[in-house]
Amino acid sequence: MDIVIAGYAGLSGSLKLFRENAVKAGESFPPSYVKRMERMFEEGNTAAAALRTLIPEDALSLEAGNGGVNAALWDICGKAGCGMRLRLKEIPLLQETVELCELLGRDPYTLESRGTFVIFSHGGDTLAEELKAEGHATALCGHTAADAKRLLIYDGIERFLTKPENLS
Repeated sequence: MDIVIAGYAGLSGSLKLFRENAVKAGESFPPSYVKRMERMFEEGNTAAAALRTLIPEDALSLEAGNGGVNAALWDICGKAGCGMRLRLKEIPLLQETVELCELLGRDPYTLESRGTFVIFSHGGDTLAEELKAEGHATALCGHTAADAKRLLIYDGIERFLTKPENLS
């Protein structure tokens, strides 16, 4: 099956981080940039309800919450009893999230990601295009694998997805 990620990774967590660190963010970014960050984070969070209704019933999907996209990938692979090969660069991610995470020393893929869905589906390319046409940040990021290896690929280098700390 294909792996589609719909919604921006780390968006809801970015909004929380931004609010908790508003002074530091305000000191590091110009006011116009801060306003744009606030607007983008708010707009992205309102799209989650609409996105949920567009996921096909025959797809296996999981909303990324605490632990972010990485935890959702770990969980959904466990539920499906499979491994995966996922191109990390394909995951939808706002530049504002990247910059905020760099400022605060956080990993955007482990930030809370409510409203972002990891979807295992046949015909993921078609699904991704349909969700994009509805205005949702979406990408076909990889595929499931028959073995149990949960591999992330970045610039041709493979590494194993680390089991999230909050799982036993």
